[in-house]
Amino acid sequence: MFVLILSFCVFLINPSLLSGQSKKELRRQKKLEKLANPSWLTIKKGRGYFKDDKNSYVKRVALEANEQNSGRLVSEGSDFYVNKSGYDYERLEKRIIQVALFVPEVAELEIEVVATCKENYRDVQFLIIYGHDLERLRKTNQKQNFIKNYIVTDPQVFSRLQLVTENLCK
Repeated sequence: MFVLILSFCVFLINPSLLSGQSKKELRRQKKLEKLANPSWLTIKKGRGYFKDDKNSYVKRVALEANEQNSGRLVSEGSDFYVNKSGYDYERLEKRIIQVALFVPEVAELEIEVVATCKENYRDVQFLIIYGHDLERLRKTNQKQNFIKNYIVTDPQVFSRLQLVTENLCK
């Protein structure tokens, strides 16, 4: 009787033992669910929308800003960029790849990129990521690698991302 009560208490304290999943597996599952349902993304009829406010970014040291392109590796024999952290487009780029990998129902992505300029006016640029771009990102990235912060970007997507960001406040 004592053993039965003791084992019941153990299962109450750690319910993951009933499902057969370890804490690590449960954390991984929860992270995947969170990545698949981002709060910042709105989906309407297969089209995803979100806003990227550059004012919410943490300011970077000038040295890092000057080295933003050197933070990017080009793998030999490939037309894709492989990441290293420390460049200006990182957060927006990660969000685009997150949508491509974890939200497959999005066929096209519209991003409103906003910044407040020196003269106290807000500049807005729009970035459209088409279905074929999302498919290429899906083929070149893996969910496991994304979780480990290892992403691969298509050069066409990156050049549009770079163009939109550089044209803010001009």
